[in-house]
Amino acid sequence: MSGNKLLFDTNILINHLAGKDSKTFSLIKHNYTAISIISKIEVLGFHNINKMEESQSNTF
Repeated sequence: MSGNKLLFDTNILINHLAGKDSKTFSLIKHNYTAISIISKIEVLGFHNINKMEESQSNTF
């Protein structure tokens, strides 16, 4: 799957940051990933996000 370009949705990102979806780790590791500015705003505005999750969201 190397070399694929993936655009992540807000719900996928929130589940990834919460550790609820282990499949996203391999997708991120082996592909080019991106998020839209709207998804970034939604993730950063999510009421349960902590500082560690906020810094992890900057890796996309």
